Amino acid sequence: MKTIDLVKQVMSAGKDVFGDVPERQVATMVNAVLAELNRQIREGSGQVVLAGFGRFVIRETKVSIEGSETTRRRVGFRPAAPRVEAKPAAKSRKPARKKG
Repeated sequence: MKTIDLVKQVMSAGKDVFGDVPERQVATMVNAVLAELNRQIREGSGQVVLAGFGRFVIRETKVSIEGSETTRRRVGFRPAAPRVEAKPAAKSRKPARKKG
């Protein structure tokens, strides 16, 4: 997916939010969010959590290459669990017991 595809998805999903905002401004917002996410991943350590989306886990490992030790950063992504719609409580199939 390219950035412009993401911008179009955001615009179509959030018509009530963006209204008549031009595509260029929505693209600027999307690019700003992606740039900040990129900065947090590059500069941070541990993890970057986006509620409802997932988390980026940053790990630093020491690797020996040709006799010299170097630190390598690995970034993993764990998507958030899908939301499950609450189902109405099932009605009991057994008739109510009469007292007496």
